[in-house]
Amino acid sequence: MRVGCDLCSHPMDDSDNRVSSSKRTMMRDHDGSVPSSSIREVVFNDDLLIEILLQLPVISRFFFKSVSKRWLSLITSPAFFNLRLTRFPYIHPPSGLFLQQINSEHNHFQHDFISLDSRIPAGKKKSSAFTFGCFGMDASNVEVLQSCNGLVLCVIRNDPGKICVYNPSINMFKMLPQVHGLKISRFMDNMRLGFDPAKSPHYKVLHIREIPKESSILTWIYFSERGCWIIGNSLPLQWYCGLFHRGVYWDDAIHWLDFKNQVRHFKLDVEHPHDTTTEPPKTLDRYSYKELFESCGCLLFACAGDPLNKHLNIYEMGNGYSGWSLKYIVKYEDSISTFFETWKKSTVKFRFDVLSIVLGEREDESFIVMKPCGKVVKYNLLLKTLHILCNMDTHLTKFHTFPFIASFAGV
Repeated sequence: MRVGCDLCSHPMDDSDNRVSSSKRTMMRDHDGSVPSSSIREVVFNDDLLIEILLQLPVISRFFFKSVSKRWLSLITSPAFFNLRLTRFPYIHPPSGLFLQQINSEHNHFQHDFISLDSRIPAGKKKSSAFTFGCFGMDASNVEVLQSCNGLVLCVIRNDPGKICVYNPSINMFKMLPQVHGLKISRFMDNMRLGFDPAKSPHYKVLHIREIPKESSILTWIYFSERGCWIIGNSLPLQWYCGLFHRGVYWDDAIHWLDFKNQVRHFKLDVEHPHDTTTEPPKTLDRYSYKELFESCGCLLFACAGDPLNKHLNIYEMGNGYSGWSLKYIVKYEDSISTFFETWKKSTVKFRFDVLSIVLGEREDESFIVMKPCGKVVKYNLLLKTLHILCNMDTHLTKFHTFPFIASFAGV
């Protein structure tokens, strides 16, 4: 386990990174022959290797970390991250979902990874490739609160004062300091993570504390670049109402739905922190399904407004909060055609239960992840194709999913 202020690995000593000339001459191919000079030039040229690694998908770089200490050092170095940020200043779509299951009997957490690659058979999609091993014996007590563009906000439940930010791509975490010495409460406190690797390798955490006697909310913002909490505004108690615990990060602000279906957002700007509201795309029935999502730098609003939940509308917020525009309409008959007969015979009322919305780099790569009939499925929004990702026994265990994006940023 490695814990520190910066979870972006630093270059190792030359003894770890480089192979001596004597060792190089002894290296041989599988057939016993000595590699040609051109192969050795490629293998041991850091600049060339970095150029090759930069062109690979992020998920490939994740697995290539285990090739050698030298590759690990190159891929997780601050210089490599800054170079990737300069060359490719955008956020990649998630390659999978963290699956967090709760054992209610022992109050422990189990973490698995579900691949979103449709080419992998459903029975092999669920794995433990991305684990919380660096937490050691505390891994089963680690509860994921939120994931944001490659970083994960966690709380260690057997010691609620321990809040940390975890980077699964480099299997390292940073324990956050206490907020001005205040003990973290499981029920009264709420935190949300903000991280945009397309703009900065640094992240922020918004912490709010309810003060019932004063009918107010206190706010703090943690800045990883500074390594400390900065106190923010004191706000009226009604400001906190709604689904803050399901808030999403977009445009340097945390966004969530209040009880009036308005979208509240709190800017993570220490100089000018403020909260404002944005009207929803349309008037919604209070019992209709509605939720906010963020994908590839876009804020999305998903809602099923009709009483029978026959279609799901997905809206996108314009730049500068210029307004919502309808992006997709998902019809019940199209999205779960595979299970249509099952639902017709079932006494359980169908409802859209969206786990994630993913906007692809191409239009035909955009999809949603849903949970019908005890299964986790992936539905392509343009091609209208459906793939089963895995089966879930929702009667025996509670579970939550969080998008996973491989990121080698420091935390």
